[in-house]
Amino acid sequence: MRKTLYGHLPCGSAVYEYTLRNSQNIAVTIIDYGATITGIYVPDEQGNNINLVLGYDNLEGYLKGSSYLGAVVGRVANRIDAGVFELGGKRYQLDVNNGPNHLHGGNDGYDKKLWQGRFCEQESSQQLRLTLVSEDGDQGYPGELTLEVVYSLTEDNELRIEYSAGCEKAATPVNLTQHSYFNLQGVSGGDINGHELTLFADSYTPINSTGIPTGTLLPMGGSSLDFSYTRSLGEVVTSGAPEVVAAGGVDHNFVVRREAPNDLAKVALLRDPDTGRAMEVFSTQPGVQVYTANYLQDDAAASLQSFPRYGAVCLECQGFPDAVNQPGFPSVVVQPGEQYRETTCYRFLV
Repeated sequence: MRKTLYGHLPCGSAVYEYTLRNSQNIAVTIIDYGATITGIYVPDEQGNNINLVLGYDNLEGYLKGSSYLGAVVGRVANRIDAGVFELGGKRYQLDVNNGPNHLHGGNDGYDKKLWQGRFCEQESSQQLRLTLVSEDGDQGYPGELTLEVVYSLTEDNELRIEYSAGCEKAATPVNLTQHSYFNLQGVSGGDINGHELTLFADSYTPINSTGIPTGTLLPMGGSSLDFSYTRSLGEVVTSGAPEVVAAGGVDHNFVVRREAPNDLAKVALLRDPDTGRAMEVFSTQPGVQVYTANYLQDDAAASLQSFPRYGAVCLECQGFPDAVNQPGFPSVVVQPGEQYRETTCYRFLV
């Protein structure tokens, strides 16, 4: 395990990068700004480490970028309709930062916060623990929230992400996710149209023109978004289906199939047939947002670094979008004294 200086925030605070490595020569680098994964390095057939996630070249990119590359996002990931919700008879107005809606915690969400990090050595893994206190009123959310995210790299080539959060005085919605952009050919591998995806889901949440779920569930099987069998992402993105065209690609939440509540269920299998590299995803979360980087090219103006449209795919395990306004969706509200606990695991097949 290694800790190195990554840069300084405008206020002068130091930002550090932490490296986890296992005996298979897989390495994961994480900065404490945004609890952000900056690299996942996996050996190729020649033993050369290839970075499988997009990242900025320096801290300035993370400060200015608008695509949440590799960050932990919250207090509530995904969209909230008009940035408004009611809780305990009180109406809350959040930042509106994505068209007419609130997205990924607002303009100064957890991706823009400096977390506190420390290493922990475990028998079968290396761990980085990152903590953050989100004050009452942060981005409009009620109640102070104390958070911890634990990244573990195991000898089974798994990157395990464990989230926990709790509030003392006021109920609040909580929905955390990891927003890494994966390209199994490597960060210079071009688009992911040739990547093949299988989802272990039976339904999805259709959305309106601004990305907000309609509140209903539709069967995934037989739809334009049917990933119940292995399909190339390019086949779906270029299908011309109205719901795909409206979203600019895939940007939809799928309902994870599970045998028991809160079990670590298999969510997805992503594979690149050109390299043979693959990644399995497991999670306790009820949904997974599949996002094919439909607007990634728009990030260039802010971050001064360009990425191609469809240059990666995000598999964001999380609660359902706009769940705080949808009584038929699994609740994302945490009551005082309760603990929010969720786990997501990425397993790399090399």
